[in-house]
Amino acid sequence: MNIDNLTNNSIIDDWDAIIAADDYSTPIPSGTYEAEAVKGECGTNHNNTDEYVITWKLTKGEHKGRHLWSHFYLTPKAAPMTKRELTRLGITSPKQNVPAGTICRLQVVLRQTDNATYYNDVKRFDVLRVEPQEQDPFAPTKEPEVVAPATSDSFDELEQDPEFLKRRAEQRRQYVLSMNARKVYGDDDHDPTEEEWLAQQEAEAKRKGEE
Repeated sequence: MNIDNLTNNSIIDDWDAIIAADDYSTPIPSGTYEAEAVKGECGTNHNNTDEYVITWKLTKGEHKGRHLWSHFYLTPKAAPMTKRELTRLGITSPKQNVPAGTICRLQVVLRQTDNATYYNDVKRFDVLRVEPQEQDPFAPTKEPEVVAPATSDSFDELEQDPEFLKRRAEQRRQYVLSMNARKVYGDDDHDPTEEEWLAQQEAEAKRKGEE
């Protein structure tokens, strides 16, 4: 290969100064970490189980910037425990995103799959604080909009509204991107079954009660 033919020789010249990207495919050690809840959304995992997924971003330490995920199942059996955990984050409906600036302490464990690969599991979280968000002083103010109660007719009208359809398509696109990111980070290959998830939640609730 002739290096002189490269279009950007400065990359070669500065190679020693370039910091290698983190290897996010390698799980982090078990331990306690501080993280921000940066996103909460509904979806369906590869077991075809509906769930609410929280994306965490570590805010301190050696692994600052790494992402982890918590999964809360939206099934008849799991709903009471899911509601309990989401309420702790100030989420009153699965339709909501997580409140901005929510900082938590995560208890992260390292688990092993049947094929001997390792992955991280957020065993529990404790809310530490909700950091105030900066307000844009130049943001336009809006008068509160009075919205009429939704009816079946109004939903039919929404289905014909191009702007509504556009927003819904974008929401679906963002969800697909999020699921793809989980696959890249190795988070989408070991979703527990509903029974396994319930057992984990019951064990954690029992442990909390014994503390």
